[in-house]
Amino acid sequence: MLRFPAILTFFAVRESVVRVRGALLALVRVPRPKGCVKLGTGAWRIRVGGIRALYDIDDKAKAVEVLRIKHRRDVCRGL
Repeated sequence: MLRFPAILTFFAVRESVVRVRGALLALVRVPRPKGCVKLGTGAWRIRVGGIRALYDIDDKAKAVEVLRIKHRRDVCRGL
């Protein structure tokens, strides 16, 4: 199961929406893909071009919850 924040609609106007959406949907099959980084807060981060997505993994419920999708310079601000 994958839960998206409403911010995903922001990227619909950009060309990278297909890549970001594909990477997020792939998290259902492989929640810890090659290149992902575990942050000090317990969240995980993946990179899709200049976009970063932060997400939590619930292994018991087999769920991935996307917390933030932002440009690389803004994603970790305010954590």
